Amino acid sequence: ALLCGAIGAVLRKRSGFAGAFLSGAICLKVLPVFLLLYPLWRRDYRFLAGCALGLILGLVVIPVLRGPEWALWQYQQMAVKVLCPGLGVGSDRTLAETLINVTGTDSQSLMSTLHNTLHLNRATRPNEATATTRGIAILAGGLLTTLTLWSAGWRRKRPPWVEVLFFGQLMLLMALICPVCHLAYFVLEMPLIMAVVDKAWIVAATDGAASRGKIRLLGVFFVVILVAHTLPHIPGLEILRDLGLAMYAALLWWALAWFMVYKDKCGSRIAECERETLRSAA
Repeated sequence: ALLCGAIGAVLRKRSGFAGAFLSGAICLKVLPVFLLLYPLWRRDYRFLAGCALGLILGLVVIPVLRGPEWALWQYQQMAVKVLCPGLGVGSDRTLAETLINVTGTDSQSLMSTLHNTLHLNRATRPNEATATTRGIAILAGGLLTTLTLWSAGWRRKRPPWVEVLFFGQLMLLMALICPVCHLAYFVLEMPLIMAVVDKAWIVAATDGAASRGKIRLLGVFFVVILVAHTLPHIPGLEILRDLGLAMYAALLWWALAWFMVYKDKCGSRIAECERETLRSAA
């Protein structure tokens, strides 16, 4: 809800409120700090300022009201038991079954899927991923993030639907890059999916019969994602969860969104070149 609030505020050009919404999500889950890539890439300083104020309120002012010593102890526990183990450092294994061990969760992250694919036998599967597996997952996540930023472009002004797709792609990658991505995390796909549907609806209304093939393709995408997110929950089909079926279906939506954003970027460049040509001729 907070992330959708951030998207809505961006569309209404209320960047300060968008930052405040994102700060609330960061305070609750930490992981949404990844989404600061959006205002940084768009050079939206009001967004960053709103987020900074929200973080000061949520992570400093409110905890300190309970007591400085209590707040400091909570920070230490968070760092030692959650953040450090999640990053693969530290020796505290208190939350191993729910956070550190790949075998302890239904994780669909890039790292977990690669680890499970390399060790299909659950009985002999190591509890933790190797440094090489972690490194490959980080490289894959970095590549996907770089492609997302590149297709979104460095220009600040893009159509509203492009901004939603851009933010939605980052939300999806945020979940997949995290060491632990539960099946429930794929609810974060919703803004991206709805932006694709909204854009397809607009195109269908203007192009008519010419867009029927695209609508059918979108229907296929819906069937794929429904099946891919349902089968891993069925007893006896745990192998599909281990192989990351839901993750690959999510990446399919990411690829579709990437293509749409990139196509709009190319169209904008062509239109800009045509305008420059007309100015020169004039």
